[in-house]
Amino acid sequence: MLLKGEQRSGRFLNPNSEDFYENFICKSPYVAGDSGEKFNLRNVEWVKPDLIRKGQEFIKRYLWAEVTVMISSLLLGVSFKGVTTVLLRTDGYSTVETARRRRVETAIHVRNWLTNSNLLESGDKGFDDLQKVRKQHMVALQICENTPFKIDEGVIENKKQKLAIISALQKDLAFLDTSFFPPEALTYTPTVLFSQFDMAMVLFGLYAPIFLYPEKLGLSDINGMKGYMHFWAVIGKCLGIKDEFNVALHADRDIQIKLFQNVILPSIKNMDLTMLALGDLHLESISNVPSLKMFSSYESILYTSLKQMPLIQRQFRGENLFALLSWKEVAMSKVVVIMSHILYYVPCLGQLLNWLIEREHKYFLKEYGFDNKIK
Repeated sequence: MLLKGEQRSGRFLNPNSEDFYENFICKSPYVAGDSGEKFNLRNVEWVKPDLIRKGQEFIKRYLWAEVTVMISSLLLGVSFKGVTTVLLRTDGYSTVETARRRRVETAIHVRNWLTNSNLLESGDKGFDDLQKVRKQHMVALQICENTPFKIDEGVIENKKQKLAIISALQKDLAFLDTSFFPPEALTYTPTVLFSQFDMAMVLFGLYAPIFLYPEKLGLSDINGMKGYMHFWAVIGKCLGIKDEFNVALHADRDIQIKLFQNVILPSIKNMDLTMLALGDLHLESISNVPSLKMFSSYESILYTSLKQMPLIQRQFRGENLFALLSWKEVAMSKVVVIMSHILYYVPCLGQLLNWLIEREHKYFLKEYGFDNKIK
């Protein structure tokens, strides 16, 4: 597939980023995720309002792709122990219903960021919402610091099935070199809870697939990618991520690939029972969304996601995960691949998906009593 638009390999924002990766891996896990520092974005030299608007326009055009990435990030994000420990300590995902409510709240936040043209002014819905999220993060951090982390694997359901998934992941991803994986990412009790590393990797999950392999998501024209990356860099800044650790600000393809190969993939390979249990809860929390009912198991999500990643397509055969799938899940995995091809060659179908997403979004806002919070 050939992409129209800007060069994918360009350094969009920071041409001096050769040392960024090593600094990020070595230092970010030991720095607090948000110091609470206040700043005026208009005084930040690299922030460009025109690029923010172009990024928002790009997202509006490919809203269906961004939503797909966010759902994948939600489901696969449990593979990060730094993220999982925060979710479990704050008890926001203790039941399917609380998980659903938190998902809808997150959708409101993100929509405010995506659709408001001005994130730089106090009083603007997008700006005020970002400040609210920062405060929520600080509250969550206080809860985490006062809540000891406990794992009771005895209450995990379908343990045999989950152990089979863990074994399949280990075998199918045996080719991965995990020696570069940050040590702090291997524990549920890191030195610094809610670190810059955790914040930055959550941000990474919200944009990286579109930046790294847009054609696999059905994007044929990437004019606006520069604005897209700038938009997420600004969001990272607003959420308290320091410039030196802002992974979206350093939009160098080689760096993004390193993060994907050395952090994302090893995290998935090292998933344990607790992560899979939380993944099941996440999956059940979105099961009432009609367009997402195609995936009935977490292993089908893992298989389909990994199969669509071009960075490992040559090495990843996935036969062990494949063996765990039902024929319906295999069929739906193929449908996803076919849909991405159709969207690539018939972009106008993306507008129909955008319309369907807007309908579902309004329905769930009304169902949970949030319809008065968004226009």
